[in-house]
Amino acid sequence: MNTVTSTTLLELLLQAGDSEGWKQFHERYWPMIVAFARKQGLTDSDAEDIGQETVMAFVQSYGHGGFDHNKGRLRSWLFAIASHKCTDVLRRRMRENVVCPETSGTCFLDRIPSADEMEKTWTNTWQQAVLKACLAEAAQEVQPKTYEAFDLYVLQDWPVDAVAAKLGMTENAVYIAKNRVLSRARELLPRMEEIW
Repeated sequence: MNTVTSTTLLELLLQAGDSEGWKQFHERYWPMIVAFARKQGLTDSDAEDIGQETVMAFVQSYGHGGFDHNKGRLRSWLFAIASHKCTDVLRRRMRENVVCPETSGTCFLDRIPSADEMEKTWTNTWQQAVLKACLAEAAQEVQPKTYEAFDLYVLQDWPVDAVAAKLGMTENAVYIAKNRVLSRARELLPRMEEIW
């Protein structure tokens, strides 16, 4: 899934009944959209609704020729849809909570992220999703024990001695596993950024 370019994926979506294309699109972008919505302060339920609404808006617009790859990146288009959906939910909340509590120094209106804040959050969320895709690809290319050492030491923040003891490795082997996975992820990053 990670190696299919966004252009190829979009072409697959145009083929009538290509459920695999839609499945890949959903698996790639829906979790990222939901994570973005959560970072805007929305509940899990609202964030999942935003993810669904964004994908549905994309489906409707894309099916009618609403996206032109020559005029911009898919990332920018999805951001526009997702940020608009988030802002709608936040404004709806604002209307429901017009009165600010006296114990709070800020009003709900002040807590709605600015367009710049939303764009920074989107960019950060997008970069995290691309990095996750790089790590998933790297995991396929190294020995399972190497990736497990990397996962425990780097992603789960275990102490190096605990990782070494759990996996029956030397501490130096854990450091080598970390470097091997990170080096491969760095090599994959430019290609993965282009793909996404």
